[in-house]
Amino acid sequence: MNWSFLKKIRLKKWHKIVGIIVLFFILVLILLPSIAKWYINKYGENLIGRKVHIEKLSVNYFRCSVDIRDFTLYEQNKTESFVSFDRLYVNFAPWHLFKREYAFTEISLEKPIVSLKYNDGTFNFDDLISSSDTTEEEEPEDTTSSSVRYLIRNLNIKDGYLKYEDVNASSITELNSLNISIPEIAWDNSQSEMGINFILGEKGKVALDGNINQANEKYFVHAKTENIDISPFINYVKPYLAISTLQGWLYSDVYLDGSMSEPMKIKFSGEAGIKDTELKDNNNNHFFSAKDLYIKLDSLDIEKENYCINTVKLLDPALTLSIDKNSNTFDRILEPYYSDTLDVAADTTSSPSNLHYSIQNIIVNNFSLAFSDLSLNRPFNYDITKMNINMTGYSDVASVVKVDYDMVLNGSGTFSGSGEINPSDFKNININGAIKNLNMVDLSPYSEYYIARPVTKGSFNYDFTLKMTPTVLSNQNKIKIVNLETGKKTKDTTAYRVPVGLALYVLKDRNGIIGFDLPVSGNPSNPSFKLGKIIWKTLEEFLIKTATAPFVAIGNMFGLNPESIKQIPFEHLQDSMESAQKANLDKIAEIITQKPELIFVFTQTTDAETEEQMLIVQEAKRMFVIETMGANTDSITIKNVSKSIRDNNQDFNLWLGFADSSTTKDLTALCINKIGSERAKSLLPNLMQKREASLRKYLIEKGVSANSMQFKTVDLRNLPADLKKPMFSTEITMY
Repeated sequence: MNWSFLKKIRLKKWHKIVGIIVLFFILVLILLPSIAKWYINKYGENLIGRKVHIEKLSVNYFRCSVDIRDFTLYEQNKTESFVSFDRLYVNFAPWHLFKREYAFTEISLEKPIVSLKYNDGTFNFDDLISSSDTTEEEEPEDTTSSSVRYLIRNLNIKDGYLKYEDVNASSITELNSLNISIPEIAWDNSQSEMGINFILGEKGKVALDGNINQANEKYFVHAKTENIDISPFINYVKPYLAISTLQGWLYSDVYLDGSMSEPMKIKFSGEAGIKDTELKDNNNNHFFSAKDLYIKLDSLDIEKENYCINTVKLLDPALTLSIDKNSNTFDRILEPYYSDTLDVAADTTSSPSNLHYSIQNIIVNNFSLAFSDLSLNRPFNYDITKMNINMTGYSDVASVVKVDYDMVLNGSGTFSGSGEINPSDFKNININGAIKNLNMVDLSPYSEYYIARPVTKGSFNYDFTLKMTPTVLSNQNKIKIVNLETGKKTKDTTAYRVPVGLALYVLKDRNGIIGFDLPVSGNPSNPSFKLGKIIWKTLEEFLIKTATAPFVAIGNMFGLNPESIKQIPFEHLQDSMESAQKANLDKIAEIITQKPELIFVFTQTTDAETEEQMLIVQEAKRMFVIETMGANTDSITIKNVSKSIRDNNQDFNLWLGFADSSTTKDLTALCINKIGSERAKSLLPNLMQKREASLRKYLIEKGVSANSMQFKTVDLRNLPADLKKPMFSTEITMY
């Protein structure tokens, strides 16, 4: 037997077997990707509970790489895509296994698309997580084994897209053009760098770069954003604010330093802001807008609760406020918040806190306020513009914060001032301010409401200082109103019953200026203390006092004794003006000339019984003189002789038939018998008419209009003793 031949045959068979095995193995390797793709597409739903589709799966065995194309993981409805991507490329480096290290030279994910949905407390991926739940106890982790060693180079995500939909909030947030680049991550690297950028919404840009220091478990991130649209977040705000529109563009340039082992150990610095902000109420009316809200952060230390802000700047803010009889804009905007917290009990307990904060500069530039008061009898609209506020040194430990402010009031007046406040106790205030040239015509809706007169002319000037401690208030107010003029009285029924308009008019001096000081004091520790209410109440009382008793103000203004114009006394039986009365009337004429809108009301009084008796006796004496001296005697002689006759004159008494035992009452009765009862009754009214006529005539001769004087009558039977005198009492009112 030829053993060499047999040996050759056996070797050929062995070669064939090895070749067949190798060919089979190669065939399996070639077909394995297709088999795996078929298996995943067919049985993926059984494995994970979701339909899965892979368009192409290839493996490069020489490069140890896997390439998956057109992958889709569907939603539970099997029609909508949950996760998809165009390509996933993974390049494994197997030779690193000899160093007990898992190494990848490249992991690349192209155009991933992820759709996240949140509805009624659940996410659209909860079923994927729950499918891995088990009731079996996990094996305890082997802590004796060494840490996993890994190396990943060229980790990239290109042109990704993430959609997050909150069904309950009707909100959709989209991340477009998501790109992530991490050059290297390794278990033994001291630092790893990363870069992430994507488009958020239509034009928002987000760029993140930083590094991770694995040696000391720290990280650093630089985050920069541009034009992030905040409008998609409106439905998260609506539970707290009643608004229909939320617009604005967020930008930031922020640096983060943190610790991976201590999540709360993180610091922020940099700057951030929102441009072109706008909020509208539920009626689509403007509420608030601002060109820019800028914040510069020095350091926000979350762990130490130490928040240091360098600057907060609000540029071109605009606010629209209105009040009516039932509510105001703030109440309407905050109504959802109020209703949500109405039934929540306040936590009155306090716990110690290490919170510290500071804002070095608070700046408001070109603030505009459009204010409307619809609670009056007609709308009041007022614009405050060009408001600038600067505040420095605000912090939780500051005892003094300086404030400066200035603004334009409805296009004409100005309001400016400065001061110091204690942010920890707002009852420590030292502030001053001044209003200049405020056009009072703009305030006419208020004047009509409170004094039933429109303001047709006038400018308002006001200087104040306010010093307040927790126990002492000292407020000095200097008010100056120039050329105030009011129109005819309106039919407003809401006006004060006291003539406040009269008070303002009376206070006007000869140069058309109303000037007065209004000091206010109080005790801020009083539970009922309210600063604004105290100032307004003091002003109200001052005006009411002036209106109800204007003579003091007029006396001071014209340099005369107020009592000289409050009453014009007469002698009994006096029926014409004498020097004393004329002197008083001259003062009144001067006042009316200077203040032509004033009306002096004269009320005549006397002791009716006494003066009537005197008139009856005087009339009887006049008749006695005529009978004695003859009817041709002139009236002056008759009047003078009548006055000279005494009541106990013998001839007069004999003429009357007056006996020695008769009384004064009997004398009056005898006089009535002589002159007649009808004549006796007319004597007092005639005298009072003569006094009124002489007073009226004298004032008219002094150039006083008849419309500037009024005469009143009173029931003389019910007069108090103080008024039982022959005189005119005066009151002052206005047209």
